[in-house]
Amino acid sequence: MRPAAAVALTCIGLFASGCGGSSSGDQESQWIGDVSGLVVDFAASDHQYSQAVLAAQSPQQIAEANAAYAAALGQLEAKVKATDPPAQCKQFEKSLIAVYENLRGTASRLSTPEAVDTRDELLQGDQDFAAAKRAGTKALSGSVVAQAHC
Repeated sequence: MRPAAAVALTCIGLFASGCGGSSSGDQESQWIGDVSGLVVDFAASDHQYSQAVLAAQSPQQIAEANAAYAAALGQLEAKVKATDPPAQCKQFEKSLIAVYENLRGTASRLSTPEAVDTRDELLQGDQDFAAAKRAGTKALSGSVVAQAHC
């Protein structure tokens, strides 16, 4: 579950190094500021989720943590979709939305007690989250490298 911090730090670092100096600088700077805040919110949501799972005493509590995480990811996804990225940032926006969608799908799948009531299911869920975060970091990095900005 800790890879979320890597995703957040990657995004912030990529914003800092990959953007700036474009002809649409004001719009780009505003968008980067908006989305950077959402990425920080993602890291906070991920931390809250991790703490809830670690404190859980039953499959019901783990399922509730997954449901809350899925809801938080859905809200973040909606907020990113509500932004107006400059043209050179659209691919990054799509990649970020895909990260949230993939993680939300995993959290939703694990939001019933029956989906997390065995050790194997818990381990598989953790592996699924980690894989989604690694893939998300790679996709976000690739979208920045492919573009002059964002």
